[in-house]
Amino acid sequence: MGNRLFNIITVVFLLLTVGFIVFVTLQLLAPPPPPPGALAALPTAFVLPTLTPTSVVPTLPPTFTLTPTNTETPTSTLTPTLAPSASPTITNTPAPTLTPSITPTPSASPTFTTEPSPTGPTATLPPTESPFPFQLPLGVQFQPNFAAPSAGCLWQGIGGRVRGLDGIELPAGSINVVVFNETNTFSRTVPIGSNTQYGSVAGWEVRVGDTISPDTYFVTLFTASSNVQVSERVQVTFPSNCDQNLAYLDFIRAR
Repeated sequence: MGNRLFNIITVVFLLLTVGFIVFVTLQLLAPPPPPPGALAALPTAFVLPTLTPTSVVPTLPPTFTLTPTNTETPTSTLTPTLAPSASPTITNTPAPTLTPSITPTPSASPTFTTEPSPTGPTATLPPTESPFPFQLPLGVQFQPNFAAPSAGCLWQGIGGRVRGLDGIELPAGSINVVVFNETNTFSRTVPIGSNTQYGSVAGWEVRVGDTISPDTYFVTLFTASSNVQVSERVQVTFPSNCDQNLAYLDFIRAR
């Protein structure tokens, strides 16, 4: 703090010294004053009269205020439409009539006669006869189960009978009926005559389920003595209906 104050005092004295030197220099350089007698030789100053200022701006007469008049709005000028001039009527001048040329007479076209095929008409082949003697002329007949009606929908099976050429049922035990499913997980073999509810002598039945289902089975006849297949393999696909849970098959010998 003491050094700062000392610096300030030094600066002040420095400035005063510089100012004094400048003042002395100016006094030395100034011109000397005139002698005392020189002041009396000056002439007396002439005093001019005071002029009263006047306005140099001319006064203009008052202007007239114009009353605005209504300016008429110009109306639109209609552009005249040129009416189409009537075109002259063209008169058709008939051209000279040409003389028809002679129409040539068509020559006779040859008539082609269709010749019969050397092979003749296609022959209709008779239906292929089954190699097996027992057939199913009425097909598979679906109907309600009449052998065990109390089971209702808790039963599904296949039954029927086997008859000879004269329509009479074959002796019991002479034919075996084989029933199996399409996956070979079910297979049953029963002799004819094992269930007289489907035929008094050659009736048979195979129960395939305890409920209705759309399963598919196959039925084939074999001789009991030599195990020879005597019928085609008949496919049975149930409709899954309680009123059609019995598939009835009536095999008849055809030859």
